[in-house]
Amino acid sequence: EVQKTWPPITLGQLWVRFPWHEELGRPAEAQSELVLEPGMAFGTGEHETTRLCCLWLQETAPGLPAGGRVLDFGAGSGILALT
Repeated sequence: EVQKTWPPITLGQLWVRFPWHEELGRPAEAQSELVLEPGMAFGTGEHETTRLCCLWLQETAPGLPAGGRVLDFGAGSGILALT
């Protein structure tokens, strides 16, 4: 129930939200959105490592070839894929 109090966040041009935020509408500066289904092991997306990875991907991904891949060497559950 406490998860319902977590606000959506904007990371660069990425809007990170939960399914119950759908009615809020995407902010104008957000070109993409990531919808999280939070469980006991995944938080709000506000952890500094998550923030830095999302910002880094936004800077790096446009330079990757089509179908390019990025490997996450993280030790936690992490973000497994963004499509």
